[in-house]
Amino acid sequence: MPSKALLTIPVRFSNHLAFAPDLTQVAVQPTLAEPGTTEIYSLSDGSLLASLSITDDTSPWPCQLVYVGDAIVYLECWENDVRRWRVVRHRRPDWSREILAESMAGHVVKLGAIPGGFVVVAPDHFLLGTADGPLSDPVWHPTLADGEAMLLTTDLASGRIAVTLDDTERLIVFDADLQVLGETELHQNEAYDAWFCGSETLVTFGMFQAIRSWRIEDGSLAVQGHTWLPKEDVQFSDYTWPLGLTAMPSRSLISFARASGPPLWYNARTLETVAEPPGFGDWFPVWLSPGDRYAIVQDHSGLQVYDLSARRDRR
Repeated sequence: MPSKALLTIPVRFSNHLAFAPDLTQVAVQPTLAEPGTTEIYSLSDGSLLASLSITDDTSPWPCQLVYVGDAIVYLECWENDVRRWRVVRHRRPDWSREILAESMAGHVVKLGAIPGGFVVVAPDHFLLGTADGPLSDPVWHPTLADGEAMLLTTDLASGRIAVTLDDTERLIVFDADLQVLGETELHQNEAYDAWFCGSETLVTFGMFQAIRSWRIEDGSLAVQGHTWLPKEDVQFSDYTWPLGLTAMPSRSLISFARASGPPLWYNARTLETVAEPPGFGDWFPVWLSPGDRYAIVQDHSGLQVYDLSARRDRR
C-alpha cells in the first residue's frame, strides 16, 4: 500500500459506503450521525460535495447504499405495526430526493448494485431499478415463494445475486436474468453475510464464526473451502459487523480484522491463510472500490483513502 494516504474522509464510523461508478466520488452514511445523513465526498481532494438528511423522523435508520450512474440509492426503515421500508434515490447534479417505493413490509429488505442498476430483495419478490426512471413492478419468482428471502450480496461485474431463504436455511445464487444458477440447503444461521470473489466463488460468514467458500456448478453450490475465524479475535475491534471482513476479488482474497495483531488473509477459494498482499502490512482495508483501485483504512481521524494503482504504477 502507498506510504501516504491520498486523502482523508472525516467520518469516524460508517456501516454503509459506496463508490461512484467512475470512482470520482464516494457516498458515506456516518453511523453515529443524528439525524441520519448521506454525505458525498470528492475523491480528487476529499471535499464534501453534499450532505443529504434523512427527512422523516419516523425512519432514522438508513440501511444499505449503492451508487449507480449519477444517483445514489438507499433504504430507510421504520416500525409501526410491522417493520416497513422505503427506497430512496438522489440524483446529480442537485441531489433531489425521490421516493421510489413506500412502506414495503418485511423483517429484512436489502438492496445491491448490479450492472446498469440495482436490485431490491423483499421477502417474496424482486424489484429492479436504474439511476433514472421508475422502479420495476414486483418480480414474483417461484423460488421466493418457498420462504422469506434475504439478500446477502451481489456481484457488480456479473450481476449475480446471492439470497437466503427461511432464516438462512437455503442458499441460492441467481444470474442477472434471475435464473437460478445454484442452490443448497443450510443449517440455520450458516450465512449472515457473503462476498463474491469472481463470478463462480461465493464466500459466506455465519454462526460460530464459520466462513465457507462455495463453487457454483451444475445448479448446485459445492463447498470448496471451510474454516473458523479465531474466536478470541472475533470482536472486529473498532469496526461494526460485518466490516471486520473485506473481500479483494481481483486477487481472490478475504481479509479479516483481528482484535489484536495484524489482519489475517485467506485464499477465497480454499480459505487457507496466506501472506498479506505486498504493501498492506498491518493495515486492514475496511472498504475496497470496484476493481480494487482504492482501499479505505480507518483510524482516529477518519477514513484514509489510498490509491493502490499509484503503487502499481511505480513498479
